[in-house]
Amino acid sequence: DNDTVVSWYEKLPVDDLNAGTLYMNNYGKNPDEINWDFIMLAMRSVSNTCITPIGDIIGVGEEGRINIPSTLGCNWKWRIKNKDIYEKFTKRLLESTRITGRMRKER
Repeated sequence: DNDTVVSWYEKLPVDDLNAGTLYMNNYGKNPDEINWDFIMLAMRSVSNTCITPIGDIIGVGEEGRINIPSTLGCNWKWRIKNKDIYEKFTKRLLESTRITGRMRKER
C-alpha cells in the first residue's frame, strides 16, 4: 500500500528532505542511491525482520507502486521485468544482508 522510497522521497518538503539528509548523514550522495540509504537504515535496525519491496531494491519511482488503498482499477498492475533484475542488485542485497548481520547462519 506504500509508495516506493524513490517516489516518496521526491515528494518530500524541503525541511523533511534536510532532516532526512542530516539523520542519514548522506550529504552530497547520488540521489539515485537514496533507496539504498533507506534499505541500509532498515537493515541496521534492531528488528528481527527486515522486508524490502523489490521496487525499492531496484529503485523504481511511482510507476512501481503496487496498490493505492481505496481505489479501483489501477492496482496490482506493475510487474518487474527480467531486465530489471541485474546481478548488481543481487550482489548488493547479499552484501548488505551479510554486513548488517542479517545473513542466515548455517547450522
